[in-house]
Amino acid sequence: MNLAEIRQRIVSISQTRQITQAMRMISSAKMRQGLKRATANDYYIQSVRTAIRSLLTTVSTMEHRFVDRAKSGRAAFVVITSERGLAGGYNNNILKFAEEYMSTYQMERVYTIGAVAHEYFAHKHVEHSVDYLRAIDHPELYEARKLSFDLLRLFLSGEVDQIFVFYTHLINSMTCEPRVMRLLPLRQSDFPEIQLPEQLYPGSFIFEPDAQTVLENLVPQYIVGQVYATLIQAFASEQCARMAAMDAATNNADEMLHTLNLQYNRARQDAITQEITEIMGGMAAGGE
Repeated sequence: MNLAEIRQRIVSISQTRQITQAMRMISSAKMRQGLKRATANDYYIQSVRTAIRSLLTTVSTMEHRFVDRAKSGRAAFVVITSERGLAGGYNNNILKFAEEYMSTYQMERVYTIGAVAHEYFAHKHVEHSVDYLRAIDHPELYEARKLSFDLLRLFLSGEVDQIFVFYTHLINSMTCEPRVMRLLPLRQSDFPEIQLPEQLYPGSFIFEPDAQTVLENLVPQYIVGQVYATLIQAFASEQCARMAAMDAATNNADEMLHTLNLQYNRARQDAITQEITEIMGGMAAGGE
């Protein structure tokens, strides 16, 4: 490459670096915002999960429409991805994880949240709902409530026997992983992190007016809280993945700029040396 080509590449890569650095800073700010909302929601959702686990444990023989029941494998799935790419392997990881898990069930309904999930299942010719396609850009409790009530109606009508949500969970500011959560029916095994007192036994709690009524009113709020939690976690995880991707892109740009600057300086030095040689040659020829 000549000097003009190298200089043009340096300018182009420098401009790209400015973009990737700006995107990294934006994603970092959005991730902190998502983490703040997730932390605030965790206090509520953990209290609800503890209450439901207590209900299921102390009233182990209770029959309820929200409690686990032996039926067919018909299931509804909610798959949460991002609206756009530039997030490393974020979307690919959750989609592969979801597809593998879904293959063991009879798919009755698929809800896609995020344009990437929509395009993926459309390409696979899988019928899916796009009613909540844009809900991931700015996760709001309003959208979570609408989706939760649709899922509850689907479950209570008997169209499906299980409901799952696939999302990406943010472990820390550097790590996230794809996860699946069973929303319905309720099973004690779905609350492994809830530690109850060892001396808990049937009759430890008195529910007013009764356990069935308490569960009937608690579960819808639990579903809303869990759906909202998965949306927030997916949002924060997306920003974490994009921040890492943009950080890697910025570092790559720095390395390329370093290499190009060396090439530019070397080419410029060669050009100057060549000019000096030609001048000296001309002077020598003139002297003769």
